[in-house]
Amino acid sequence: MNIKVHRLIQKKKQAELAEHLGITTVTLGRYENDIGRMPTRLLVKTAAYLKTTPNDLLEEYMENKEEQ
Repeated sequence: MNIKVHRLIQKKKQAELAEHLGITTVTLGRYENDIGRMPTRLLVKTAAYLKTTPNDLLEEYMENKEEQ
């Protein structure tokens, strides 16, 4: 998921988003770097916070996986 790009566009710090989601910055960093899978409930909450849709985040994730 390209959470980091969306986060940077919104000028939000990693710590701000992590706090909003109730997770650590380490965990968020893993999601941003595609090391772990973000639970659906967090994906929905992240998309709302970043003013996008879960679908947008998932589409970018799938495009990145296809390129690899």
